[in-house]
Amino acid sequence: MKRPQGAIDGRWMRMGGARLILAGTILGMLLAAAPAQAQDFVLTTLVLVNAQNPAGYNPSPQAPGEFQRFTERYLEHLQIPYEV
Repeated sequence: MKRPQGAIDGRWMRMGGARLILAGTILGMLLAAAPAQAQDFVLTTLVLVNAQNPAGYNPSPQAPGEFQRFTERYLEHLQIPYEV
């Protein structure tokens, strides 16, 4: 008597899936174990401002411009180094 073909195919599919997961896990472990290299340069964001526009850029702490009120706070919060 023959076995139903669907049962055999299903078992092979499960084994194939397990092999695929095992191969992916091993590959991930090998890639994670690769030696890391240190970054030898500093990335800095360059901020261009119009110093003629006091509403956009004003270094006075009593009346800060839009850059100091909005953009600068986001850059500092996200710890992005920047130059004005």
